[in-house]
Amino acid sequence: MKFKHQNSKELEPYLELSEVIELNNDKKTHIVFQVLNGVVGDSRVIKVAETAQDLGYKVTILGMSRTKDNIYTTINDINVILVQNPKFDLLKMGKFERDLNKRDYRIFVNQYFESSKKLLIELEPDILHTHDMYGIEIGYLMCNYLSAKGFNIPWIHDIHEYVLGLDHLPKNIMNHCSDFEGKRIHDPDCLFTVSNALADKLEEHYELKERPLIINNSPRLDSFRSDYQPTLRKSIGLDDEKILGIYVGRIGLNRGILNIIEVLEINTDLNIAIITNQEDSFKEECIQLAKDLNVDNRLYFHGYVDNSEVSSFIQDADFGLNPLLSYGNSEVAIPTKVSEYVHANLPIVTSSTAAMVKFMEKYQVGTTFEPGNTYELSRAINDLVVNYKMFKSNITEDLKYRYSWDFAEHQLKEVYEKSLIVYKNRELFELKPKYKIEELRVLHGLSGAANQPYTITRGLRKVGFEVADSVCFSSGNKMHYGRDFELSEGSQIRKNFYYLNRLLPKYDLFHFHFRSLYRMSNMEFPTGLDLLELKSAGKLVVMSFRGGEIRLHSKFKEINKFNYVDENPNRIIESNPEEYQKKFIDYCRAVCDQIIVSDPEMLTYVPDAKIVPRSINLELFQYNADNFSSVETWDKEGPLIVHVPSREGVKGSHYIQQALDELKEEGHKFRFEFVTGVSHDEVIEMYSNADIVIDQLRIGWYGVASVEAMALGKCTVAYIREDIEHHLTPFNKPIVNANPENIKDVIKELIYDRNKVMEKGRTGRKFVEDYHCMNKVAIKYKNIYRDAYNNPKIIDSLTLNNTLLKMMEKELIKTGQLKNLQKEKDLLLKKLNHLTKKSTQKINSDRSLQSKNSRSVPLDIIDKMSYFLNDGTNNKQIFDNPISKAPFRVLRKLGLKK
Repeated sequence: MKFKHQNSKELEPYLELSEVIELNNDKKTHIVFQVLNGVVGDSRVIKVAETAQDLGYKVTILGMSRTKDNIYTTINDINVILVQNPKFDLLKMGKFERDLNKRDYRIFVNQYFESSKKLLIELEPDILHTHDMYGIEIGYLMCNYLSAKGFNIPWIHDIHEYVLGLDHLPKNIMNHCSDFEGKRIHDPDCLFTVSNALADKLEEHYELKERPLIINNSPRLDSFRSDYQPTLRKSIGLDDEKILGIYVGRIGLNRGILNIIEVLEINTDLNIAIITNQEDSFKEECIQLAKDLNVDNRLYFHGYVDNSEVSSFIQDADFGLNPLLSYGNSEVAIPTKVSEYVHANLPIVTSSTAAMVKFMEKYQVGTTFEPGNTYELSRAINDLVVNYKMFKSNITEDLKYRYSWDFAEHQLKEVYEKSLIVYKNRELFELKPKYKIEELRVLHGLSGAANQPYTITRGLRKVGFEVADSVCFSSGNKMHYGRDFELSEGSQIRKNFYYLNRLLPKYDLFHFHFRSLYRMSNMEFPTGLDLLELKSAGKLVVMSFRGGEIRLHSKFKEINKFNYVDENPNRIIESNPEEYQKKFIDYCRAVCDQIIVSDPEMLTYVPDAKIVPRSINLELFQYNADNFSSVETWDKEGPLIVHVPSREGVKGSHYIQQALDELKEEGHKFRFEFVTGVSHDEVIEMYSNADIVIDQLRIGWYGVASVEAMALGKCTVAYIREDIEHHLTPFNKPIVNANPENIKDVIKELIYDRNKVMEKGRTGRKFVEDYHCMNKVAIKYKNIYRDAYNNPKIIDSLTLNNTLLKMMEKELIKTGQLKNLQKEKDLLLKKLNHLTKKSTQKINSDRSLQSKNSRSVPLDIIDKMSYFLNDGTNNKQIFDNPISKAPFRVLRKLGLKK
């Protein structure tokens, strides 16, 4: 495909063609489009589908019927299936409200999906392309369903409207649609929308990883014919000398039509033509208004003109009108008529909605006026006449191309091809030795984790990684830490199974922080089996432990006299039993390519892990050596001490409070802020104003709070366990070491030694620059990733088989299938022992494979994993809790039952 105007700087980024996928003529790549309407009249959906068909794809559009039956038809040679209208089934169930303000659109959308899912499987789509405000929820339901059936395909979504700006619709519709969009907008592989202004709003509001692509509803370049007959003037019988303004499209009060009729009374030389196929009471109102104003002889209505002919038909008008009133959605719209005017070489008079103001400022092809103001409209028309030649000369070939369907077609071609390239290896993706480490696509998640995943990925990008993204569950990021995108409803295992399928083809290395997608309390089934699926697909898997999930309670109590084990704050011991801590550590050892901890204290519990320090973006932490309370303030009021605990019992907050209360009673001067439940940005603001920051007094090392405080040059207090304190000696011990027994004395000393406080602040800042700077930490991760890539982990079959079978035993007992009968339990243990011996033999062969740099996973393990993740999902049995019939199949799989 060749394109004109390739010298344009604005278009340059769009004009690189991606790798082309050859389309198999025997089975063409199939794109299924979905929109919740009757399709007829939806020019955008039809044009996109026509383009896909022209590009060589097989195309089907799923729309919605007005009847209780599916309707099979064609539109412009495109196969269209109008799925039965949900209201008929909902009426039978008594769940359909005729009042739009009461209707439950979630139930409506779900019922549409239920009616269409059988069709979806029969169609076997390779790409799903959904449209409009209901389509994003339907797209999620469809992709979730397909992934459970073993189909993992690219999903593209087209946002036609600014949902939060639909204030002219019933509030109930806006609420449902904004809820759909808010929950699902991060799920599609690519987003399209209709204007730069809408793309800006979406990117800002949802903090999107990538800005939506703009697909303008524009004519094709070759649709304009200079010799087209009959043109508009001839059709309405108007002389060439008379001034003619043109309006194209639907008419209505919010489209400013009354203003362009009223302006005829002011501009007596002006004629207006309105091209619309609308026949309703509003059109009659317009005609009556023209008669009342005695201007009906200069107002012309013309009927329907085919979309492909509009720009040719209106070419002999003088200018185009876009008089939209100001409301939520109009502020981000560049209507189709604008590009039609451009292709007809017509300057434009437009109301000054936000999107159109930017368009006019950039291209200088006409004038603007205040929406709804007829006198302003008259002034804008007069200004356009005065500067007419300049405005017309600014309608360039590049502008026409940028606002043409040829350009949109090029973007669609790129997106479809790139999506297929990503997904074509979705069943098995082998890493290739020729890759540079920086070419690996890295994903960090799945929680805010004190902003570490986000900061680490920024650092990886700085050291050359092209793709390094962070993701978290929306429910697990209460502090609003940075992320590239969010996942919703993280507690639902079936939903997370869907997410794994969506993410698997897009990344090569998955770096988890203390949890993976499949996590149940107490290491229950199917915890961690997603790590196994990733390994079986040739992915690299890294686990970073963050603290409490691996801090073995017995060891913690033995080695740290200030431990909180006996106090058990917030029932932390019961929520994380040591039996399951050990099991999870062992499971990660068996599967993950690398295990990482953040400090020497955590190394106590996982001694074979690698230490990579916490990471911080120093660009966001401005250091000012003089940013302490003045000598006068210090002498008069004392230093400002700040403590912002995430978990008070774990941090030792009550010891801090008690020490400060006693110091106050003794008459020592200081100010103190003890705050919980604030955002991360507010915490940093508090640290910026502090003189002394107290972090944690019980764990035995410092946390992210200390790193952030030191980055700001603040004197930082935390408990450093004596046996590991030597790790800080080379850095002049930047932390003031304090524990529950001496915190009062330590603070008292600092209150009266301003020089020491400032010196510790400087030392801390230097320490963070040398040790915690995200660019330097990223180099450490880069080296670890290189090591993992060159020496991939071979699954530890012995540990894995033990863990899997113990999980199954718990499930069988829980659902009553074993019934605690000794005979059956003995049989299960016999099978476990048999597999253990088999696994031991397998390990020896694995070692020989490892020397050949193989990524092989033992087949018996893959067999179990495939069974767990795929078998029985039709009836949702694997992921239901408790499992119903699945245990019988588990027993049969184990050979315990025939």
